[in-house]
Amino acid sequence: MVSRKSIPVFDTSVINRLTAEADFPALAAGLTTAYSTRLTGSNVAELVATTKSEKREQLLDTCQRLLASPVPSDTSRGCASTTTAVTPKAGVE
Repeated sequence: MVSRKSIPVFDTSVINRLTAEADFPALAAGLTTAYSTRLTGSNVAELVATTKSEKREQLLDTCQRLLASPVPSDTSRGCASTTTAVTPKAGVE
């Protein structure tokens, strides 16, 4: 049986918050185990536009860790996966 993981697509602000999270390595391990994460072109454009090179590198490292989840082998055949957009709740810092 083929495992079908949900596919979260994170808003760029979520990537920023994950990067700042002290427990990100543990969160990343859980996320990549449970989900097949994806980035959008907007995510990449916003992250690459970060002017501070150190911050940009941190953000791109976060993305690399999030994308470490394996791609389901059946996606080329259009098998069902659930895509979920993830945005932060208002007022949560």
